[in-house]
Amino acid sequence: MKKIGLITIMVFTITFVSLGQIFEDICATPGYDYEQLKSAEAAEWYDFDSEPIKYVRIRLVFLRNDNGLGGFDPSNSAHLAYINDKINKLNSTYSNLQTSYNNECYNGSQGLYSDSKIRFSIQTLYLNNTYYWNNLNSTGTYGCPDETSYHLNNLRDSLEALDTYPILNVFFLST
Repeated sequence: MKKIGLITIMVFTITFVSLGQIFEDICATPGYDYEQLKSAEAAEWYDFDSEPIKYVRIRLVFLRNDNGLGGFDPSNSAHLAYINDKINKLNSTYSNLQTSYNNECYNGSQGLYSDSKIRFSIQTLYLNNTYYWNNLNSTGTYGCPDETSYHLNNLRDSLEALDTYPILNVFFLST
């Protein structure tokens, strides 16, 4: 279960990377000169190279039971290396987009971007709290959270109150 959060981040990565290419077919308003739009080079209408990097703030919240066991351990070098590797891989993927494409879908005439200009600013937080750590405390169907009864709502709200700027909280807890 502790890997679920990192797997979720990787799914987002794969999804966004696959959407990071410019595709040839563009939906156009009826009456608009579609052929002119279709043949325009991407560089003619947008200077992506000068676009500043945008940062997405993410807080990885590693929950453990009251005695500090049952999850990622901040004093375990292997755990820290694993987490740091995933964080580095995430930013590397977004800064080094795949530049190959499927010839059946796209002929390459509009170019490809090799950098999404998106980076992730990651914070980590370790909390010892058996109630929050135990996902079975959720009253949702089959232990899955729902908005009104999720046992992490209070923790989420407390963490959000600490931040001046929005941040995405990703929780890692037990089964």
